Amino acid sequence: MRFDKLRLYRKSIGYTGDPKQLPPVFMSGYFNKALIAIGSSLFSRVRILGVVHLQQQVTVYRDLQFLMRHNFSATLISEEYRETSKGIQCTIRAGIYDLNDILVWEAIVTGVSVGPKKKSSNTTPQRQPKEFSVYKQEEIDAPANTGVDFANATQDYQPQHLYRWTAKLVGFKAPIAHGLWSMAVAVDRIMSSEPDSFQDRYPLHMDVSFKRPLVLPGKAVLQFEKPSGADCLTNFRMLNTRGNTPILVGSMHVGEARH
Repeated sequence: MRFDKLRLYRKSIGYTGDPKQLPPVFMSGYFNKALIAIGSSLFSRVRILGVVHLQQQVTVYRDLQFLMRHNFSATLISEEYRETSKGIQCTIRAGIYDLNDILVWEAIVTGVSVGPKKKSSNTTPQRQPKEFSVYKQEEIDAPANTGVDFANATQDYQPQHLYRWTAKLVGFKAPIAHGLWSMAVAVDRIMSSEPDSFQDRYPLHMDVSFKRPLVLPGKAVLQFEKPSGADCLTNFRMLNTRGNTPILVGSMHVGEARH
């Protein structure tokens, strides 16, 4: 376990949870170097600098404290490529296993490597914003150094997240927050607000679709509905305070997976 990266990560997202626990989305950062290596390969059908992050699903199957004390193994599987009107869509599955080779944490990542547009499309439909009654909301502050701080914690140094001049190199007028930063902040704030629903309850499922980037520096509003049912399902969204446009939409629940 890279405790230096964990400290940086907690600081970057303003972690408010149990200091003995790992933030649920944290393990995603373990796969960044492998993802970059795959996307940089001459044999890859995707190009890492052109990949747009569409969706992230994370499942925590058990308490992860043991990862800070014991060895574990990891797998990264490229499951699917498909040609779409926007480019090549890819789905990757990442897993963390304990010493007995039991799956304890899993993520399914969906992205599209942007290429020349085509007439037809078979892109996997993205989650549409779901209307719900707002139970609580909280303002999220994303200062100018958000991208650099999160990059130092996760080793994801894609230029659009760092500085204004690096963002311009890849077509952005200003740096944008990492999608996984926005997801991690949303999950952390909801879990902190609703400990009876989510703290120390497993499996914990999170499913997020990324909509529009959060330009840095910037502010957003996190809104979520009251957790309900035996699985404490809550829908949530993060909206940009500039124009009220969605940055991400998602859901979180405990117990069996929903299909």
